[in-house]
Amino acid sequence: MKSIAWLGIFFAFPQMLLAQLQTDFSFRNYSVKEGLPNNYALSFAQDKFGFIWMGTSNGLSRFDGLHFTNYFKTSDSSSLYDNLVRTLAADNYGRVWTAFKNKIGL
Repeated sequence: MKSIAWLGIFFAFPQMLLAQLQTDFSFRNYSVKEGLPNNYALSFAQDKFGFIWMGTSNGLSRFDGLHFTNYFKTSDSSSLYDNLVRTLAADNYGRVWTAFKNKIGL
């Protein structure tokens, strides 16, 4: 019985590998040149509207599939708490939560 099970695994495994190899993926790298505030993203979240949010060490960025909109800490009290955005989370209401070293906010 064990040998039949091993034969089944032996013949099924190459088929699983082949299925993985036939998947077509396309990747595109984005950098400061395309509009990101920093070349390294620390965190990602996708909101309910489909926007991709990226937290970097130099601010927050929203990507709509074509363009980046960047947000930075300013003297305005409604701006980011800090430019180092460590963690992001999107909720079901369309809000994106940001986490900094010592603070969490909308």
